[in-house]
Amino acid sequence: GGSRRRLPSGDTTARQQAAGRLLPDFDPATVTSLEILSGNQVLRVQRTNETWTLTVPVRYPVQSAAVERFLTALAQLDRQSYITAAELLAQPRGLAEFGLDNPLASVFIQQGAQRKELRVGGPTPFGNRVYLQLVGADGLFAADTAFLEALPRSADDWRDTTFLNLPGLTFNRLEVRAGARGFEVQRNATNKLWELTKPMPARADNPKVEALLRTLQEARISQFVTDDPAADLDAMGLRPPEAELVFGQGTNELLVLQFGRSPTNAPTHVHARRASQSSVVLVPKTLTDPLRASFTDFRDRRLLSFAPVAADRIDVRAEGSFTLQRQTNGLRRLLDPLNVPAD
Repeated sequence: GGSRRRLPSGDTTARQQAAGRLLPDFDPATVTSLEILSGNQVLRVQRTNETWTLTVPVRYPVQSAAVERFLTALAQLDRQSYITAAELLAQPRGLAEFGLDNPLASVFIQQGAQRKELRVGGPTPFGNRVYLQLVGADGLFAADTAFLEALPRSADDWRDTTFLNLPGLTFNRLEVRAGARGFEVQRNATNKLWELTKPMPARADNPKVEALLRTLQEARISQFVTDDPAADLDAMGLRPPEAELVFGQGTNELLVLQFGRSPTNAPTHVHARRASQSSVVLVPKTLTDPLRASFTDFRDRRLLSFAPVAADRIDVRAEGSFTLQRQTNGLRRLLDPLNVPAD
């Protein structure tokens, strides 16, 4: 005769929504790896310390937001348009009737010790939907074709297009190797300003060096060309490279970027790579313009480099010599040849 406990309406709604999902127990946060087979393309990403990394076909950083969008799309797949196993057996062509004999893609989801496989088939006869098969479950399902927008066709769709991640690089030396035009700058440990060290010691144009670094940081990869270690680097102008940019810490070389020639079908871009990796990409040609400049373009063209507010006393020695002195109130005073307030 006791009263039955009622669940809060929010919990009931959440349970009803979960029951209507194709993967009712699916939690994107628990996914440790994803593998997607599409035609002869294989893509595998691994999550380590909340960071996604591409591991197949090559180890490379990925756009984590793209992976998360795909996981969210998986979590939102519903069980509508269910085709029973009996209906499936009644089809003369079997899975081929639904494009699942040679699926558009096979998605393998790893959640701890659990591994699920979802196959993506062809479009349904009516409506913007696509057939899905959850391996191990009876029958087939259909999902909105919007799901396909989150599905990558190749690893390039998920690769991080950032060319250079400077915040993750601790360096105090920057060297440009471009034949006779090469130069080097080092950051002064005391005042943190850049100084030219090669081909001759000189003050560097700090805003210009910082602008170069910002340009590199903001640059985006236009195309992933190849990951083949046996690729013809000579044809791309990368062996030897037409220009190199070296990031160093003291005498240690932390990272070497190499730049080559433009492909005939993309004259506004050049081939580029990290010397330690086999991946070759295309980046805008404008990125290499500062590397082809003379070292004199990076020299500080000011006659003097000092902080005006730090000068307490100014002595002018000429036919009309005079002296200016800053007073304790911060104003300057003419001391010689007259002791009067200065302008």
